[in-house]
Amino acid sequence: MWKDGVFIENKPSKNELEYLSLYGINKFYVELVYDIDSNKIVEVRSFKTGKTLDKYLPDIPNSI
Repeated sequence: MWKDGVFIENKPSKNELEYLSLYGINKFYVELVYDIDSNKIVEVRSFKTGKTLDKYLPDIPNSI
């Protein structure tokens, strides 16, 4: 992830107890869910399109 992925954005989750980090890798995206209280990544999601990606638009640069 950190070696081949391109960091795109961090944003707080709706409940503000987690942070979401978006990375681009090849032709798909990976979202890491980071729990603030436990200081750990608690979920990893991969996708190409859909509602998960929509919450980041229009912040994603066209060069990814």
